[in-house]
Amino acid sequence: MDLDLDDVADATAARATTWRAAGAQWTVERSPTTWKKPSVTAVWTTTHHALQLTVWTSGEAELDHLTVSTEVIATVAYDLSSLDDLANLLDDVTHRLTPPHARASPSVRHQIALHGPGPPQRLGDPET
Repeated sequence: MDLDLDDVADATAARATTWRAAGAQWTVERSPTTWKKPSVTAVWTTTHHALQLTVWTSGEAELDHLTVSTEVIATVAYDLSSLDDLANLLDDVTHRLTPPHARASPSVRHQIALHGPGPPQRLGDPET
């Protein structure tokens, strides 16, 4: 997929209200257009989490998620093949940023399978 980085920036901006409600602060920056593989990098921080997402025009994406209390970093690699994949990835970012008590229903909390090919796979959350 030849991903338009404007789509990434637009999709990120569309979730601003939800992320603000979760107490997140974030920045979004584009790499110089002269780079061999241009990208967009977004960084989110909350009291409990820090996330960094880099999406390249090739459709490759990488999400690093630090849980502050445990000092554990999880890295997830994605291969985006559509804008729906991008939307699903940003939904997963939202899930990671939203405290469990603020989610719609504790019974539907999920975790993401790490290093899986294709779109993220949801697994049952052991905290439920």
